[in-house]
Amino acid sequence: MSSKITVPSSVSLGSVIPITITRYTSNVLHNLYYRFGSGDYTTMATYVRTSYNFDTNLVRDHFASRTSDALEIKCDTYNPSTNRVDGYTTATVIITASGTPTINSITVTAINDNPVIQGWDTVDGNLFVQGYTKLKIDIDCTAPYGATIASSRIMVNGQTVGESASTSYTASTPIMDSGSVTISVYVVDTRGNKTSGTKTINVYPYSRPYASVASAIRYSSNVNTEDKAGTNISAKVTIVSSSVNGNNVANVKVRYKQSGGVYPSSATQLTSGAANHVKINSAEISTDASYVVQFIIYDSLNTESSNPTTLEVIVPTNAVTIHSMDGGNGLGIGGYHTKEDAIQLFLDTYLSGRLIFDSTASYGVSDPPTSSARNGQVYFQLID
Repeated sequence: MSSKITVPSSVSLGSVIPITITRYTSNVLHNLYYRFGSGDYTTMATYVRTSYNFDTNLVRDHFASRTSDALEIKCDTYNPSTNRVDGYTTATVIITASGTPTINSITVTAINDNPVIQGWDTVDGNLFVQGYTKLKIDIDCTAPYGATIASSRIMVNGQTVGESASTSYTASTPIMDSGSVTISVYVVDTRGNKTSGTKTINVYPYSRPYASVASAIRYSSNVNTEDKAGTNISAKVTIVSSSVNGNNVANVKVRYKQSGGVYPSSATQLTSGAANHVKINSAEISTDASYVVQFIIYDSLNTESSNPTTLEVIVPTNAVTIHSMDGGNGLGIGGYHTKEDAIQLFLDTYLSGRLIFDSTASYGVSDPPTSSARNGQVYFQLID
């Protein structure tokens, strides 16, 4: 004869299985064993009297990639007076492995190879700059009850940047987004359970500095009043630059040469946004020659010596009506031709009696308007 055991029909992994034993006689003891499927039995407990609680954490490795399985429990009835097993009985309980992975933290680290940004990044070591900073993303996550993380997917502002079995990702290229950037992570454990989390970082916008307005004129006595017969040159400029949280510093210099000549090595420093023109010539310029004024725009990242932005403006002479460069294709009207394969206008230009080009106007580097344009308007764009 054998005692009878009673177990619940199902339990969740991580809980205990209460085992109740009804003895057929009061002097017997019981040995308990368990197995999954048709495998070998493993000893659960020995010399048990009427009850035992089995901790399912002891079999959680079995559920690393399973969501449920049937555990068979065998109870041998041992009779101490005869020193033998009188019989056995079995019972089955379904163990269900539920629960999703847990994301404990998402760490986003800035990798700045640029030494200038490294010098700025002295506060918390995590300065993110558009076009320069690479991202390193680490996910600290766990899966419940013996499961492991099978895969992870990382997205930056909705775009997938990494997907693998690893929970760490290092970008090979700098981030091109700016402002508030959302890092989204999705992890899947070996049971197929999923979870997700987000982390937001601030990426400072950066673009190369450029001139929104650049002007250079001939003048005689007043630096702000153009005189096409003048023997002086004045210039002013307004530049647009990225501050990168107040770290970046932008500058602009200007120099000039006679058309066809060579720029000098020295240049004059200008103040961006100044209301008045500034004289830039050290000696009188010729009234019968055209000149080219070059603005050199730079900042802490794209420096004057390594990678400045340059913009050229023609200061024509009114001593020339039409000029064609020897050996070149193109035409200069009202000034010397200085650019290949181009028609250059240095005079006020009218079409059907309407002014379409004002030779005294300042033209900035920008795209023509895309809306609210009236018929008959012609837009000019300075191209570096």
